[in-house]
Amino acid sequence: MGKRTTAMIVICFGLAAQRAFCELTPSQCAVLYNSERDGSVDVAQYYAISRGISAERLLGLPLGRSATLDRDVYDTVVRPNVRAFLARHAWGKDVRCLITTYGVPLRVRPMQVNPAAERRARVLDSRIDQAASGIEDLIDDMSPASSPASKPARGKITRGLLSDVFDRYENALRGLGTRARGLSGDAARRSSELILRFIYRGEGYRGLLVRAQRNQSGLAPSSIPRLADAGKIVEKRLEEIERLSADGTTAREFDAAIPIMRDTIGLVGLSKALFDRIGALRGERSDAAFDSELTMVLADAYRLHHWRPNDLFAYGDGGSKPDTKTLMVGRLDGPTSEIVRRMVDDAIATERNGLRGTFYIDARGLSRGTGYATVDRDMEDLALLVRTRTELPVVVDRRADVFAPGSCPGAALYCGWYSLANYVDAFDFVPGAVAVHLASFELIALRDPSKPYWCKELLKNGAAATFGATSEPYLESFPLPTRFFGTLLTGQYTLVETFYRSNPYNSWQLSVVGDPLYNPFKNNPQLPADWDKQP
Repeated sequence: MGKRTTAMIVICFGLAAQRAFCELTPSQCAVLYNSERDGSVDVAQYYAISRGISAERLLGLPLGRSATLDRDVYDTVVRPNVRAFLARHAWGKDVRCLITTYGVPLRVRPMQVNPAAERRARVLDSRIDQAASGIEDLIDDMSPASSPASKPARGKITRGLLSDVFDRYENALRGLGTRARGLSGDAARRSSELILRFIYRGEGYRGLLVRAQRNQSGLAPSSIPRLADAGKIVEKRLEEIERLSADGTTAREFDAAIPIMRDTIGLVGLSKALFDRIGALRGERSDAAFDSELTMVLADAYRLHHWRPNDLFAYGDGGSKPDTKTLMVGRLDGPTSEIVRRMVDDAIATERNGLRGTFYIDARGLSRGTGYATVDRDMEDLALLVRTRTELPVVVDRRADVFAPGSCPGAALYCGWYSLANYVDAFDFVPGAVAVHLASFELIALRDPSKPYWCKELLKNGAAATFGATSEPYLESFPLPTRFFGTLLTGQYTLVETFYRSNPYNSWQLSVVGDPLYNPFKNNPQLPADWDKQP
């Protein structure tokens, strides 16, 4: 049914007791290679010798010759064998990082939907239609009279359509509040009561509570204790919803949660829950990067639909979840096995003296308010950080086009976007260079000569490390440039630790490629460890 079911190897789950970050060591790594792909074991052995990883930490599995692995092979071959491999060795409990090598598949296919799941999804289809129609009716009730021709046609509910419904609900509620501001006396009281009823229908008791708390300073002092009591009630109801609708619950349990959802999180929350449940049943967006799936190999059952939060992600307070079963996964891969060995050699040699050269940042000059402005602004912030707080020279391009061919000599670091599957050879990389191009699908292949994917071409042309997406990841799933490169520049973390500290999601579409143990600024740190907490 699309759950990553737990083939319980009970002794395995002392395995993930310690996942706190400190610089990764070879004794905390294990290596996975493809026993059916030429060159895979050779790369695994070369890396093990280069980094001092014992031969007993190498695991070979038959993974075929395709870049995409069937879901049932992952579930029946990869997952149980990796778990058993770590469980039967005393050192397994200390492993924090799995390393996939040249020839290991890049992707895992979506789950296959069984007939029972599809029948259940069709039942929920009708319920989400009802919930979405209820929101549409609510919008009509809140909005001034308008002609039927001005209202959007109601069709099959998709993620985009549902998002549009939510936006129109918010706009209608905002308009209602604006019209109420000019009222006074009984009219103002009636309008306020009407708005509260609309919020309850749309967002339930939680919506009422959240909106009241946002405006707490305007409440009478006597209301504050009642808000606290209401919060406790809502919290209990949310716990009950979670219990009844969590991964692995039955159709009967989920049905029992629906009226509680309607009351507690309203039609908007119910619509989202139904949409997610339908997606889980049908395995929508259940494909993933192989490495990103492998991060969850020790986890209990979890939903395949869409992504899972990354417990190792560290932002703001710098803390990751201490009791996580999540493993880091780094990939030693490239266009050829010779290039992979060169990447390893460059990483080890560069660590001795530190990575030196120019940082090239290719922003697009986007204005605030555009869909991609947040990431573009972050690239500008990264440029300012590097220019003012490091010794590295930095070059910033704000044109819509990417750097021109041959325009980036002595490139040690690169971050840019957005030239989809259309690499431009602008760079003369120094050994050990780390280069990232933020765009969808750039890691869909590493050995396909037909398309110039950025990950493949960056490595072929001299970079030692990169990361990329094996499918469409959505912009919000990429590590922010300041977070990734800022962490790398401290010299406190290896490449794979840097990636997982800045990558928000697992069981999704991104993988990091390069020597996982590579720490390019270990001996010449450019930023203090607390760079993100300083003014």
